[in-house]
Amino acid sequence: MKISQMIEELQSVQEGHGDIEVALQDCPSSSEELITGYESFFIVPEEYDDGSGAITVVCNIRWWPY
Repeated sequence: MKISQMIEELQSVQEGHGDIEVALQDCPSSSEELITGYESFFIVPEEYDDGSGAITVVCNIRWWPY
């Protein structure tokens, strides 16, 4: 997913529901169980070498800072 698509999706949710909390989830074994629920996330654009020398930037969302 491109960052522009993610922003559009988040803006749509915000317009419909206000400034609500966001939680990232793993694949839950139960539809009622929250697997990943951290208070804050780091949104980090990082550069990756694809092996051919070309650099690709990916926006990672995770609960740890590095």
